[in-house]
Amino acid sequence: MKKKILKKIKKMPAEEYYKFDSSLLKILNIYKDFDLLSVSDFDIIIDKEKDDSINIRIDILQKLINSSFAPIYRKKDKDINRLTLSADKALNLLLEYQKSGHLKAGFYQYNINFLEYFPQKKQLIFRELGSLAAELNYNLYLVGGQLRDLLLGLELNDDVDLLLEGDIEVFFSYLKQKKGWDYILNDEFKTGYLRTEYRLSLDFATCRQEKYKMPGSPPSVKPSGIFSDLYRRDFTLNSMAVDLTPSREGILYDFFAGLDDLEAGILHVLHKYSFRDDPLRILRGIRFRLQKGFVLSPETKDLARYSLKKYDYSRLSLERIFTELNYLLSLEDDISILADDILNDIPVLKLVTDNFKFNIKQKIAFKNAEIILSKCRKYNLDVNYFLVRLIILFYNIESNEVSNWPIKNREFNIFKKKRWISISDEIFKVNDPAQRFRLLEEYKIEELILYCAFKNVENYTDIIIKHFKIKNGLKIPVSGYDILKMGFKEGPIINEIMLKVRDEILRGNINDRKDALEYIKKLKK
Repeated sequence: MKKKILKKIKKMPAEEYYKFDSSLLKILNIYKDFDLLSVSDFDIIIDKEKDDSINIRIDILQKLINSSFAPIYRKKDKDINRLTLSADKALNLLLEYQKSGHLKAGFYQYNINFLEYFPQKKQLIFRELGSLAAELNYNLYLVGGQLRDLLLGLELNDDVDLLLEGDIEVFFSYLKQKKGWDYILNDEFKTGYLRTEYRLSLDFATCRQEKYKMPGSPPSVKPSGIFSDLYRRDFTLNSMAVDLTPSREGILYDFFAGLDDLEAGILHVLHKYSFRDDPLRILRGIRFRLQKGFVLSPETKDLARYSLKKYDYSRLSLERIFTELNYLLSLEDDISILADDILNDIPVLKLVTDNFKFNIKQKIAFKNAEIILSKCRKYNLDVNYFLVRLIILFYNIESNEVSNWPIKNREFNIFKKKRWISISDEIFKVNDPAQRFRLLEEYKIEELILYCAFKNVENYTDIIIKHFKIKNGLKIPVSGYDILKMGFKEGPIINEIMLKVRDEILRGNINDRKDALEYIKKLKK
């Protein structure tokens, strides 16, 4: 059942643990409506749903630090190994979160063994990695799509994102020594990729803080803990983590109400400086919107528009923009909504060029192209989705500007030559299948799709689909060697005969090798 795990967790109380002096304070967040702070059985209870819960939490910690009250929490065995924060550090983090617009931020922990919901193979590698990290007194966390998609009840892929509190180079060297696993390390950003026998794509990052000197510039990074690392992420639903440390195995951390947004199907930006720091998060948000059907929150859309209008992103490299754009425009899903709504609402493609415009002609062409691409998907035709969509979106951009884009030569040539503009309707009216095949094969499939999309002639789509289905499955039952054996001299005539054989196959006059050889004999006479 979709979201079954999410619904189960949402019914659980969320807990927080703070250290002060030699005591441990437990805050229990539950759904009942408490108008006032209360202390019961050494637990402080806060209404988890209150929008200003961060302010209540700050008030508690300030009073605690100032000794206005000092509840004593007696440690129980099951709570000793919980993730805890000193009151001072917690207060500083909460004040930072508050400044950035996090009204519901807190250090929520859900006491559930989340690992038990994963397939057995993944449980094994997660536990093994968590144990190996613990041998170095490091902490390891599962983050990203595995966690999010499991909560959504979606099929899991093999891409695993892991977060390490510790020295990644030391950790990888230790794994190599203990297990013989190879790795690739990015020393600048302290990230890496691990190769194991589990056949999973294991991507590691070190817990870090990021600082951006200028909007859109690469960040400077320094090591941090999980509390600061999750704060630097793009959206609330990507800011959750599962602990792989053996003593805290499977505990789910949700510091920014990501579970609430996940349940509601809302994509909510993590903090108000997020798009200033990295505007590509807007493109990632739109991609997630298209893939998963989530709605961008009003605050997120407002912040995206504000950031795109206010900040200068000229230092943002085209390579980075096109990497993200390629992910977005290569989606094998119907993304008509991009033309229907999103581009008019959020002018994010001005990151590529200030000259970006999206008129009604392009909008109609984009929607037509999505219909054609869906038919191509049905018949497994090889189409460059990215190129078709890119050309429609940037139809009015001059070739000299496109020449600076980091796209493949084939893509640039199709973009520059614009041959689809000169395609004649008469091609599609030719009755002879062999002649029509020769005319159509002069064009790439992307060019023919663009022709139909801009001309608004969906009735030609079936002809294009049929052409490429035939082309992909067409086999000539004779070879050039067969033709030479029959007495023809080597030269252009060999290719001409092969084409004539193909013509007769398309006309239905040749069905097998015997028919083909008989036909070639007649040509010899």
